[in-house]
Amino acid sequence: MNALAASGWALGAALGLSCLELRRRLELVARAEHELRGPLTAVVLGAEALARAVRSATPAEGRERRRLAPEEGGAGAPEAVREPDQAVAALESEVGRLRLSLEDLRAARAGRRAAPRPETLSLEEAVRVSAESWTAPARLAGGEVSLDWRAGPVTLEADGRRLAQALGNVLANAVEHGDGRVRVSGRRSEVGVRVEVRDGGPGFA
Repeated sequence: MNALAASGWALGAALGLSCLELRRRLELVARAEHELRGPLTAVVLGAEALARAVRSATPAEGRERRRLAPEEGGAGAPEAVREPDQAVAALESEVGRLRLSLEDLRAARAGRRAAPRPETLSLEEAVRVSAESWTAPARLAGGEVSLDWRAGPVTLEADGRRLAQALGNVLANAVEHGDGRVRVSGRRSEVGVRVEVRDGGPGFA
């Protein structure tokens, strides 16, 4: 009986220590979330202001940017100069991913993720914007990102932020660890639509 009581006491003590350690870790997560929230919020607000500025540019200003593009690099000019609308769409997508990360950090305190926000969206558009988000980083690394979409129009109900998050994670891995040439494709299959990201890298053993 004494041995059983001692075992129960030891188990209770171990559980108590585990709870204290878990609480300490949660406090560290909350502190990190608080420290990250400020700079990330500043980045998000700055990016949104930049996107609004580009969106609100007059047609004349847009033509002037495109006229100057050859002088600033011709065909090799940055995508943000040659195609401002595409660049802004990519920027807005990344801002959405940042906001979602902030919401996930806040929700992590309660042991959950941010609540989903389903919407009707175009899968082709979502994939295209995600691919364009990684075009500039790929070029800086000496590579490229290409899109070959042959699935036609596809509409679905989903959380666009989660979709962008998933696509962004896969593309980031392909750009960082592949051979530089990233190919994104979309095809119809017997069960739906298949989206593939190929990078020519060695893969995982």
